[in-house]
Amino acid sequence: MEGVQPSVGALRAFKEIVVRKWNTDYAETISRRQKAETDIAALDKKKSGYIEMCRVGTITDDELKDFRDELAIERSRLELELSDIKQEFVDTDRVLNLAIDFMANVASMWSIAQDDDRVRFQHMALPEGLTINANQKFGTIKVGLPFKQAKVLEAELVASKKTQNDSESFLVTSRGIEPRLPG
Repeated sequence: MEGVQPSVGALRAFKEIVVRKWNTDYAETISRRQKAETDIAALDKKKSGYIEMCRVGTITDDELKDFRDELAIERSRLELELSDIKQEFVDTDRVLNLAIDFMANVASMWSIAQDDDRVRFQHMALPEGLTINANQKFGTIKVGLPFKQAKVLEAELVASKKTQNDSESFLVTSRGIEPRLPG
């Protein structure tokens, strides 16, 4: 299992790529979230307007109550929709973090796992299992897709470090309290 476990740098890049892909694929979900938040703010503003209209006598207290009830129903619907949308984000982030954690610790998880779990781990990491050749050595191992993609990223990271200087790296520098770097 240590042989399929990706490096920390590869996992970091892997997670970033998955998050970017998810954000691209779920642009509609992000748009729905922003619209729901905007609509809730508009309802709150409308409610304040009705309260002001009642204060100056443009509408009666009964009319205000009716308007507020209608707004409350619509706001509840929007909050429920927004909660569902936010849950999509939380679940995706949670699942991605669990997957990354599994990939980062597959060797240690394997060592402490029960036999049933080991079978599942092996199937995730090595979907075709292990082969042993005539010399009693392990044959070619086909790793699971996430591990394979992480290894490809790892190879690209190593290649980019050898062929590029820091200013040409395809990874973005992290932002701290220091001044911004060019690029």
